[in-house]
Amino acid sequence: NNTDQQVFNNLPAVIAGDAVIVTTQNAVFTYRANAPALVAYEEMPNSALVYDSVPDRVVMVSCNSKESAASVVTADLISAVPR
Repeated sequence: NNTDQQVFNNLPAVIAGDAVIVTTQNAVFTYRANAPALVAYEEMPNSALVYDSVPDRVVMVSCNSKESAASVVTADLISAVPR
């Protein structure tokens, strides 16, 4: 298991406005990223940023060992195209 190649390792490098593209068997969803945030590990269980339900929003979370916190990026849906 190569931790250098895990899916969200570069999450802290996301810039507000970046495209986040999710492809499923049925559609391609394009989201616009919001600025990354750091959430302290002890705050994670009560984090509104992570756990609030916001329509048409995806939340990505990754450990950030350099900051001893989680990197969190939310992204809002801008299009959904059937495949």
